Amino acid sequence: GVSAVILVAASHRQVPVPGWTGPHVGYLDMTVLWDGSWYRTVALHGYPLHLPVYPASGHVAQNAWAFYPLFPLLSRALMDLTGLAFPVVASTLALVCGLGASMLMAQLLAERVGERVALATVAVWAAFPAAVSLQLAYTESIAMLVLCGVLWAVMRRAWLAAAALVLLLGITRPI
Repeated sequence: GVSAVILVAASHRQVPVPGWTGPHVGYLDMTVLWDGSWYRTVALHGYPLHLPVYPASGHVAQNAWAFYPLFPLLSRALMDLTGLAFPVVASTLALVCGLGASMLMAQLLAERVGERVALATVAVWAAFPAAVSLQLAYTESIAMLVLCGVLWAVMRRAWLAAAALVLLLGITRPI
């Protein structure tokens, strides 16, 4: 809620970025700026076959290989399924994963510290200034969902599920 309002307000001051935004920057443009545009590149075009290098120095240039594949792969699958564009799919995917993470986090915490403390903890997590990333085309929300799943599996001694989720986390983000 609040972070969406902040993004909309910030969009009025955001200068259009060729290749990243339209001529008039709106909420959805803001969700795919910065790292989100790299995830969009992976979702739309995949990874480069060869590492690009700067001609003058021979050093590896910025490229999509720095970004983990699960989020853009899921985004692409949802784009193909729904026919919707990356900004809509990716921001919705991030929001849904953030919601799932908050629900699982609340359940895990309630088992240990009670429902009131669990709800307060999740509210603080969701209101933290960096929580804006939970609606951007970033991997934070899906990684938190998978991480909570790992914790859920470990707490229940479901070792195969934990191992599978850890492998999934390994293609999500560097945690």
